[in-house]
Amino acid sequence: DFSSDNIKLAIYPNPTKGVITIDHEFKGAVVSISIVDNMGRLVYNKSVARSSSISIDVSSLSRGTYHLTASDGKEKAKSVFVKE
Repeated sequence: DFSSDNIKLAIYPNPTKGVITIDHEFKGAVVSISIVDNMGRLVYNKSVARSSSISIDVSSLSRGTYHLTASDGKEKAKSVFVKE
């Protein structure tokens, strides 16, 4: 089961033109990040070693609103960001 009740997820800058930074409180060793556009298409999916903040270059994405999901396998959190 996944829970987002206790996980804080912050994405900045938002809106962005290039790189986003994700601050989170996941405890697992690996964090999976997926980004979906407004049409439901998966545009980014990667697992990274856990650190308190993760940077992702989204400069190649089209302008619009994106839904980001982060998970460590036990808990999950979601947020939205805008690409200018």
